[in-house]
Order: sequence, then structure tokens, then C-alpha cells
Amino acid sequence: MKMLNTLKIIWKKIYQVKYYILLFVVIFFLFLKVYFPGEKIARLILGSVAKQTGVIIIPEEPTMSFFPSAGIKFNSAKVKIQNFPYGISLGDTSIGFSLLSLLVASPAININSDSFQGNVRVKISGIPLNSSKKIDELYIKLSANGIQLKDFLKTVLPVDIESKADVVLDGVINMVNPVYSDMNINVELNGVRIKEANLMGFNVPAVNLKKGSFIAVFTKNEVSITKLNIGGSSDELDLSAKGKVSMKLNNPYDITVRLKLSGNLEKQFGSFLTFLPPETKKPDGAYNFRVKGDSKMPMPQITPAP
Repeated sequence: MKMLNTLKIIWKKIYQVKYYILLFVVIFFLFLKVYFPGEKIARLILGSVAKQTGVIIIPEEPTMSFFPSAGIKFNSAKVKIQNFPYGISLGDTSIGFSLLSLLVASPAININSDSFQGNVRVKISGIPLNSSKKIDELYIKLSANGIQLKDFLKTVLPVDIESKADVVLDGVINMVNPVYSDMNINVELNGVRIKEANLMGFNVPAVNLKKGSFIAVFTKNEVSITKLNIGGSSDELDLSAKGKVSMKLNNPYDITVRLKLSGNLEKQFGSFLTFLPPETKKPDGAYNFRVKGDSKMPMPQITPAP
């Protein structure tokens, strides 16, 4: 009986200790939330990343988070990247830091962002602990689901294009000169809608395509296009291509193309296809040809392709 009472007393003491530990933890986190200079620390960290990588993130009211992992959160931000003339906007974003990677002196950053009307997940590694050291290369693994490409495409194409896309990018980005990057990229387009427009004096009719895909490998001054498909047999545009484009002197290229137009696109641009060698036209109405040349040649060499 005495032993039983002793055990009850011990358990009561343990319970009280647990209670006070829990109370201490709650008070500690409340103290951090109220008094910890989270926004200032977050901006200092992002400033250090900008100095190392050339990626400038300017968030609105960033906060620091400690659970379930350490990191930075913000609802919106402007992003500028060195050697890239256009800025982009991010939505609700969290940037987490892997504590394990810090222990092995190779910090890794995990980014989860609800942006571009979809979701983007990015893992970046290869950042040295020395914050004053400029980074030449970064390993990046990006996965984007259902993002809208309109904001990206309008910067390089003078037409209004809407397309939802799933993107996977994996490899090493050269932060000094992106041309020297080694990356694999895979893009799947879930519909392509082009609004009617005037392009270089030509009226481009509205186009609605069901799908598209692009697979390429970027390897030290060269882009190898293993797959490029836009539209299909039931669309007004049926385009496929593969080949290589070099980023070296004069940018030599060698690309094989299969092209078929129908509907309004054929009415508008079909006459241009008559300038292709007659042998390039196939019985099904498609044109198969090879385009070869470089930036010094005013006109590329166009020959029939099987």
C-alpha cells in the first residue's frame, strides 16, 4: 500500500513537470511571435541570398516561421533575376531551410509557392555557408503544376497567348551566364489559346489548340530539342520539330519540322508554304522539311525530310 502511494506521488510530480514544460513552451513561442524581429531577419536572409545568387526577392511583410520547419513566409513578392530583363510576381510563398543540409555545410532551400494561377515547388542546393561568396552555379529541381504561361510568353511574343502548363526542370544553372547551364526541361501544355492579333502586318486569326509538349536538354552552349509538339491532327495547327540550336559563335542550327495547317490558319498562311520545295509536301497535306543555317545566313537551307 505504501509503495502504491509512493508511485502516485511520483506520477503527480511528473505530471506537474510536464504541465510546466508545456506552459513554458507556449510562453516561449508567444514571446517569439510578439518580440522576435521576424521581418527584419527575413529581409536580411533574402538580402544575403540576393548577394550570392543575383536573385532579388522583394516581399511584402515577410515573416519567419519555426514550425514545422524554419523558414520565411510572405503573401506576395516581386522577383528580379540577374541577366534576365523581366521581373516576375509571386503569390503566397514559403521558403524553408533544411537544418540537416546546414549540418553538412551544404545549405538547401525548399520553396513552395502558389503563383501564376498554379503551384510551384523548387529545391535549390549548392549554396555555401560563406554569405559573402558569389555563387557561380546552383543545382535546381523545379516542379510546377497548372501554371499560367501568359505573363512569361507576352515578354517574348507580341501576341496574346494563354496556356496552362506542367513544368519539370532539373539540372545546374550557371548564375553568371545561363547559356552555360546543364539542364533538362519538360513542359506539357494543357491547351493553347491565341487571341486574334496583327503580327508584322499580318492578321493572325484566333487559334484554340488542345495540347502541346516540349522536351529539351541544355548542355554547355547547345540546346537539343528532343520533342516539340504543338496542336494535333484535329487542330488547325499540327506542328512537330526536333533538332539542335547552338549558342556558340553565329548560332548554327539544324532542325527537322513537320507542319500542317488547316481551317483559318491555312487560309491565312497556307500560301507561304508554297515557297517550300515541292518535295517537302506529303500525301496527307503536311510538309516535312529540314531547316539548317546560322545567324550569318540571310536565308536558311530548307531541304526535304523523310
